Amino acid sequence: MLFNGPAIDSIIDDNFLRAIRGKTIVNTSSVPVEFSQSFAQRVHQADGKFLDMPVSGSKIPAEQGQLVGMIVGDPVIAERIRIILEPITCAAVYCGPIGSGFEDEICRQFTPHYPDGWIGRVDESCPGTRS
Repeated sequence: MLFNGPAIDSIIDDNFLRAIRGKTIVNTSSVPVEFSQSFAQRVHQADGKFLDMPVSGSKIPAEQGQLVGMIVGDPVIAERIRIILEPITCAAVYCGPIGSGFEDEICRQFTPHYPDGWIGRVDESCPGTRS
């Protein structure tokens, strides 16, 4: 996982773009929506596939296997590789188009008591995330 947009940009060169042809890139960094959309466009232009999966949690939840992954992008690709993504999270939840995961993560981090809906379903899957 790269920390932010500039860290991601630092590795994207012609060699990287050639190497991702026909592959799926999953970005797990928490980056602004606009950056994710731009990154996805560059991956698609290189004939790659792109998913965003920001994770909600910090070092302690990560050590306890309690990170929640918010998968965004093409739902067909997300479902196809979910089996690969689930082991690094306690729940991998599909959240919609590129940019949605970051928005959901921000809502989750700044909402002290989560409303019913997908957060409740995620909380049931991940006891360590309950408020």
